[in-house]
Amino acid sequence: MAKKDFKLLLAFENRKFQTRIIQKLRAVYTVSGVKSLKDLTEKLRRIEPSLVIVDQRFGNREAGELQEQIIRFCPHIVFVVYSHAERRSVAKRLRKYRAIDYIIYNSRILDFTEKVHKAVRWTILQNEVKLLSTKVNRIAESIKVISKRIEKAY
Repeated sequence: MAKKDFKLLLAFENRKFQTRIIQKLRAVYTVSGVKSLKDLTEKLRRIEPSLVIVDQRFGNREAGELQEQIIRFCPHIVFVVYSHAERRSVAKRLRKYRAIDYIIYNSRILDFTEKVHKAVRWTILQNEVKLLSTKVNRIAESIKVISKRIEKAY
């Protein structure tokens, strides 16, 4: 998968920060931001992002509620939660809900975007592993069929 084909959706309360992150990431990925929960739902359906990065309290909802909404519309999507405060209990709970990472807010754009790149690389790797696993399973099934045919022939 070419990185530019990777669709990234950002849902941040801090619109200025979201705009700055989008500007940095657009050179590498297809990036969109959302302004509201309604906008989030519409873009989840319309663009089918590969990864969603969501503010822990976007739209006055906790990340767990947002995760349920994200999975309802796009069950295959993984997401990253970001917050201004480190809360290990929250991070642990969110990982149970398929959040792949928990990014602590950092006002330095380069540091924050590096964490985004890491999450994107992980997501691409996981997608490739799933694809390869499917291919290996098909090959294994084909080998079983061929093996049975050989046994019947002798």
